[in-house]
Amino acid sequence: MDNCQLLDLTECTEFHQRLQARTPPAVKVIMATLLLFVGAAVAWAIFARASLVVIAQGRIRPTESPNQVYSSVSPFLDGRVIEVLAKEGDPVKKGDVLLRLDTSMINNEIAKKIVRLKPVKLSWKNFGRS
Repeated sequence: MDNCQLLDLTECTEFHQRLQARTPPAVKVIMATLLLFVGAAVAWAIFARASLVVIAQGRIRPTESPNQVYSSVSPFLDGRVIEVLAKEGDPVKKGDVLLRLDTSMINNEIAKKIVRLKPVKLSWKNFGRS
């Protein structure tokens, strides 16, 4: 510790000026406003009752009739409703047709798969002959 020197910083004019400098009033106002805002936000978060989340059991029903129907029997059976055969409140029994779907998309998919199967069928028929 023989090489250690203590400096008296109070004699340094720049250091002394920084110690004596005061915070500008605009900075004080901005800091007070931010602290007030943060305090208000924390108080609101603690004391306010948020009604943003509702947990309930039930069924969601559309206000208009849907254009697209998804089947509960098969997730792949869907389509656009072209005809509704039963009205709300009509008595129905098991097996009654309630609506008709536009099956053009399904028919198109079936046709594509049939076209893909033709070469496989031909090769299968030729497999037994060779």
